[in-house]
Amino acid sequence: MNNATDSDERRPLLILGARSFAREVADLVSDIAGLELTGFVENTDRALCGEAMIDGLPVYWVDDIAEMAATHWCVCAFGSTRRIAFIRQAEAMGFRFTSVIHPTARVSRRSVVGDGSIISSGVQIATNTRIGRHTLINRGALIGHDIVMEECVTVGPGVCMSGMSRIGAGSHLGMGAIVMGSLSVGEGAVVAAGAVVHRDVPAHVMVAGTPAVAVKHGVDGL
Repeated sequence: MNNATDSDERRPLLILGARSFAREVADLVSDIAGLELTGFVENTDRALCGEAMIDGLPVYWVDDIAEMAATHWCVCAFGSTRRIAFIRQAEAMGFRFTSVIHPTARVSRRSVVGDGSIISSGVQIATNTRIGRHTLINRGALIGHDIVMEECVTVGPGVCMSGMSRIGAGSHLGMGAIVMGSLSVGEGAVVAAGAVVHRDVPAHVMVAGTPAVAVKHGVDGL
């Protein structure tokens, strides 16, 4: 786990993303003594780069940052689970990824957070849980014990997950959703905001409601 702590030398950090959520991640980073944010990276609209600034920091075009891979770390600030394409682009340049764990989050010492993940303010992660790489856990989420969360999962604010569950890669749990214990949420599945999940959710299915039922098939995260 590449997590910057107060005792580490300050790591120069680039945030992949230059939209509104990138500013929220930048605010989290500002409270972490082991990280020093040096700029943002855009990959779809070059007009946002050049003279453009976000909170006084430059916005780089993705094709212009390869030389920074030797000195800088990255984290991706896309709320969508489709952020993996941008991540793979940076990885191909040789960039390393660091996790961003806000000081107000509590992560059990017996749990593991994968590289490139963002753990926002007020999150609670119980014992023996494994959080996959490039996962986003938004503010105030409660993650139970003995959970396996695969790569690039998005967990909305206030989600509550009981223990012993498995959450598939690229899945999305909407704001305030509840996942009961010993369940699985399949790869690319979507749990709508406020849903109460009481049975397994198949891969690439969207569920909603209380209790949650399938409302759409063929989804691939959000």
